[in-house]
Amino acid sequence: MSVATATPAMITTVSLGATGKIESLNATPPTTARNHQLPAASSMCSAAVVNQLEGSTYNDVGLNGIILISTVLDFAAGADTPGNELSYITNLPSMAATALYHGKASAPSVQQFVEEARQFAIGPYALALLKGQKLPPEERANIRAQLSRFTGLSEAFLDRADLRVTPDRFYKELLRDRGLTIGRLDSRYTGQDYDSAGESPDNDPSFYGIDAGYTAAINSWARGTLGFVSDREYQSISGIGRDWDWRIGGRDSNAYLNVTPYLGQALRENRGMRIFVAQGYYDFATPFFAAEYALSRTGIPQDRVQFHYYDAGHMMYVRDEDRAKLSRDIREFIRSR
Repeated sequence: MSVATATPAMITTVSLGATGKIESLNATPPTTARNHQLPAASSMCSAAVVNQLEGSTYNDVGLNGIILISTVLDFAAGADTPGNELSYITNLPSMAATALYHGKASAPSVQQFVEEARQFAIGPYALALLKGQKLPPEERANIRAQLSRFTGLSEAFLDRADLRVTPDRFYKELLRDRGLTIGRLDSRYTGQDYDSAGESPDNDPSFYGIDAGYTAAINSWARGTLGFVSDREYQSISGIGRDWDWRIGGRDSNAYLNVTPYLGQALRENRGMRIFVAQGYYDFATPFFAAEYALSRTGIPQDRVQFHYYDAGHMMYVRDEDRAKLSRDIREFIRSR
């Protein structure tokens, strides 16, 4: 596994072996040590590389910036598995933004509505979920009404779901009355399934709606711009990661996969390091509230973590306005040293 990092002054490639240990590190020498920046090709990879460079080894490579674009760090918290109540909480603000976008909710702005959803999710909704089957009927009715307001789903559906709506069900249910489903990578996108029955969509319209553009772009760039011609197959997305070894420690660490503490340790031990987080409001692959939750835990200096939000999904750069905004935001982050 390799992670490429780039700044105006240097390009660094870090290569990790199967055990996660550094096998090679190649760099064009920077002007000063301050020029090290680490944009993330993968959130988990970024946190793991930081741990290898600054934390668990004697490599002693100091970084002063990490760029996380559409990040997931606490994998266990976001797992859509029975018994995990936290995923319902962290997905709710994304559901609210999506319901508003598709006209299933009303509010003056997406920013205001998701802030209301945040406060409801982390407060009354979280408390209700923790009470489980001991939740009093009156409190349940109040939570159900508020949940319907934020999600755009009927109270009858929410009652049948026991106030717990998984993303898959949300994709299918929100626009079922229109015969449409919504996307996972970008919930602004809509698709049409074989029929309008069922629990989850046939596919992700925000993937099949744009994936051919990536293949066309890489072929044009590689063959036309670089003059590189190969018979090897290019896959814009594939199942190669299924074979990765996701273990990070002992029994408990492996049971709860969370790489956020790596970033917390790096921030505490390196006062010159900052983190840039870019999140789309309509991203269910890496929900923005889940990123906020992970990076607001104990041991993470809050004054050196900055969030930037975009009116798009996982690949916010597919929206012209957000591609320009993302470019400006990252340039400002790098130059603000």
